[in-house]
Amino acid sequence: MKRLLVVVTFFLMLCFSVYAHRPIAIKIEPDFKNDKLTIRIIHPVTNPRKRYIKKVEVLIDDRKPLVYRFFFQIGDKKEFSISVPDLDKAEKLIIRAYCVKGGMREEEFNLKEFKDKELKK
Repeated sequence: MKRLLVVVTFFLMLCFSVYAHRPIAIKIEPDFKNDKLTIRIIHPVTNPRKRYIKKVEVLIDDRKPLVYRFFFQIGDKKEFSISVPDLDKAEKLIIRAYCVKGGMREEEFNLKEFKDKELKK
C-alpha cells in the first residue's frame, strides 16, 4: 500500500511538472540616459490568453524587488518598459519571470557589461 502511494504521488508530480512551461529566455535593454529598462521575456505558447507570464520580479542590487503582474501576453513574448531611478548607478540586476501554469526563469545581468557596450558605441 505504501509503495502504491509513493508511485501515485511520483506520477502526479511528474504530470504537473510536464504541464509547467517556463519562459525560454529573458533579455534586457537598459537606457542609462533616461533611467529606463526594457524587459523582453520569450515565452512561446499555443494560447497566450490562457498561458502567459503572470508575474515578473525585478531586483536591482539590494533594493526591494519591483513586482509586476500581468493577465495575458501577445504572441510569444511579454515585453514592457519600466522607469528605474538611478539605473546608471546599479551594478546587478536579477529578473524572475513566472508562468501562470507553473515554471519560472531567473536571469542575472551584470549592468557594467551593458554600460561598457554603450560607451563603445
